[in-house]
Amino acid sequence: MANAIRKTAVEVRRLSAAEAEVWVTAEPDAVTSATELRGRLTGPRCPGVTTVEIAYPLRPLPRAAEEPANVLTLRGLIPEPNLWTEATPFVYDVRLELWQDGKRADVATLPVGLKQPR
Repeated sequence: MANAIRKTAVEVRRLSAAEAEVWVTAEPDAVTSATELRGRLTGPRCPGVTTVEIAYPLRPLPRAAEEPANVLTLRGLIPEPNLWTEATPFVYDVRLELWQDGKRADVATLPVGLKQPR
């Protein structure tokens, strides 16, 4: 069965200087018992700034009853995140892999800036 990621979304659920909690959702063509979403956050990176990029795992969340059947959600935690500002636009990359029947079916990469609301 071929499968592909149709739609993705990144939501910063909690953000402080101590920790960021990021939820990533993906909507594949189909979700079966053999469908799996894997992912990681890597970063930070910033133009003109030397950083050490770290990979943070994204872990599956249990499915909520009100969630559509074709949506998969992952959650990641970043301790002491580098926040995005105009002076230092730090960005993290979300890499998602959709696996179907034990084979990688699709890949998506999304940038995310962790910005405090004003």
